Amino acid sequence: MPIPPELTLYFHEWCHLCDDMREALAPLVAAGRLRLREIDLEQHPEHAEAYALRIPVLVGPDGAELCNGRLDHEALRGLLE
Repeated sequence: MPIPPELTLYFHEWCHLCDDMREALAPLVAAGRLRLREIDLEQHPEHAEAYALRIPVLVGPDGAELCNGRLDHEALRGLLE
């Protein structure tokens, strides 16, 4: 069985859009279709300049941004197929 891709989610704990994106990704993580690395910008301010104004930001395994603000289901589907 191939190793599922690891995506990175940049977020803030207080962000409802971040909560929405986590909830949307949770079934895929639970099913083993992807792995999710979460980076809280409060704990990792070195990423804040790049991502803080556009959170949540979901980044693919190649470092390319898949989406921000809301989950782009088409981009995610393309990555997983």
